Amino acid sequence: MLRTLRNQTQSIFFKAFLVLLIIGFAAWGVGDLSGNSNQNSVLSVGKQKITSEEIINELNKVRYRMQQRPSINEAIKNGILNDIINKFEQEILINAEAKKLNLYVPLNIQTMAIRDEQAFKDPLGKFSQVRFLKSLNNAGLNEEKYLDMINTEAYFKQLSMPISLNKTYNTKIVKKLIEWQNEVREIDYFFLDKIKENKIKVPDANDLQVFYNEYKDLYKIPVTKNFKYIEIQPSDFKKKITVNDKKIKEIYESEITKYTSNEERSLYQVISQDIDKANAFIKKLKENDDFVKLAKDQFSLSKKDIDIGFVKKYELPKETKKQIFDGKTKDVIGPIKTKFGYAIYQLNTINPKKTTSYKDAYAEIKRELLNELSLELLYKDISSIEESIDQGDNLEEIVNSELLNGKFKVKNLDNFAQKGILYLSNGKIKNINNRKLIADNIWKITSNQISDVIELPKDTFMFVQLIKENKEYTPVFKEIRTDIYKKWVEKEQLIQTELKLKKIVKENKVKFNKLLNIERNQINLTNKIKDKLIINQIFKMKKNKINFIKLKNGVIAIKFINSKTKNYNLKEDTINQLNASLSESFFNDYSNNFIQILGNKHKIKRDYKSLENFISNLDLN
Repeated sequence: MLRTLRNQTQSIFFKAFLVLLIIGFAAWGVGDLSGNSNQNSVLSVGKQKITSEEIINELNKVRYRMQQRPSINEAIKNGILNDIINKFEQEILINAEAKKLNLYVPLNIQTMAIRDEQAFKDPLGKFSQVRFLKSLNNAGLNEEKYLDMINTEAYFKQLSMPISLNKTYNTKIVKKLIEWQNEVREIDYFFLDKIKENKIKVPDANDLQVFYNEYKDLYKIPVTKNFKYIEIQPSDFKKKITVNDKKIKEIYESEITKYTSNEERSLYQVISQDIDKANAFIKKLKENDDFVKLAKDQFSLSKKDIDIGFVKKYELPKETKKQIFDGKTKDVIGPIKTKFGYAIYQLNTINPKKTTSYKDAYAEIKRELLNELSLELLYKDISSIEESIDQGDNLEEIVNSELLNGKFKVKNLDNFAQKGILYLSNGKIKNINNRKLIADNIWKITSNQISDVIELPKDTFMFVQLIKENKEYTPVFKEIRTDIYKKWVEKEQLIQTELKLKKIVKENKVKFNKLLNIERNQINLTNKIKDKLIINQIFKMKKNKINFIKLKNGVIAIKFINSKTKNYNLKEDTINQLNASLSESFFNDYSNNFIQILGNKHKIKRDYKSLENFISNLDLN
């Protein structure tokens, strides 16, 4: 079965739930996750069953993928175990319903579902059986189980198709939503600039320490990793390549059509269903040769309507192509009977066939050939590097081997977090290019392990070797005292500004400004007051109550006065967008209810006690 799929698609589509599992389990052994073997069924429908061991294996796979690697006990408390049980329950019920209805997944549907997957392709974009088998093995899966997963999702799509295709909702509901979107509000407001820093009393050491204790989690440095890497680009290989003129000449001659543009002609065109009207148009055109004016007078067509631009011979209907391409500039051709009616043309411009000379094409061909040969060398070396990695070589050994001849450098990056942020030694943070792609790959490997090749934009390839993992760390007060002081002052400025504003508002010493027609989707309140959150808060306010909101540069007092619905046109695109959103929401609710219905229909048996007993015998740390 898999052999056929490989031949047809040369690729595997990795389902979302499978991706969760590919995290390098080989390093710690999938087979020994649960400790004790237990084949008691927790969920069963007919002969299908899910055991305690299967559930705990799945739980361990998920928690080992998480950054903090929670204990089993923590995973249970956080609801991860419930999510996994629900996942298994959905699978077993969907498969039971599919079996009852004699559903099946044709081979062509399977190939369509899996053809675009990148995870199993080599750098040349071809299916790699080694990567395919290695990924499945690391995930604790075999080919049969993988196909079962694909089939389960296909079954659910078949079962839910009538609901998933639902696109239309009651117009009243849609209108209510559109009215909500088009609500505008009127407010009174007064903005007070932030008090100057020199007006703030210098805090004592105790104040700063209290502030540090309250906000130190904001300075927390998450788990980071130190790694080394090498980068390879096609340009690194250009010096090894000699491009001779003979090869360039051969390419030019073999691809001459690429450097040849066919003759093309620009035309005006009018079409009439009435031959008499077409002939009358031709007759008047002989009296007044203004094709554009006559098309407007006789057929109410603008210049834009009749100008079909440049066309090549093969783009024209067979009834017209010969006459048009035999004509001369300004010739009027027609009427010609076509399947669309009687066509009349005016030939405006002729661009003759043109061939770029070898001399003019030389530089482009040489550049493309150089890039192509460089890529071939790069891919060849990448394959050799992967073989060296499989043999246990580290990056230094690979760089200094005959393969790369010491022409590449192994570079280091320390304190790199999973979100792609680099924590520098001076306490600052820095984002690096392609950070998410690199981070995703680093977090899949263990210490001293080298990643699979990472393909970056612009034909750049990277191999990463993990050096060590750094534990989560919170700097002590002395290390960040300067920044703590700065943050304390900023907060105190806003606190004092708010107190001042509340006082002068209470004493009626401010004159409020008025703003009309504030919309939900506007970005700024005014040119000076730029904070999207203010807009959100305005639409949550109660009438005639003064609200005080701290901003980066000051504090604003706002009173919501009135609201109305602005005039709007009920456009078809808007209705379609809202229907799509409502349909998705409804489908999610339907899916949950559908699984409950299937549970009753197939009389699913749940034995959570056996799972609880199994868990009680495990080490939950």
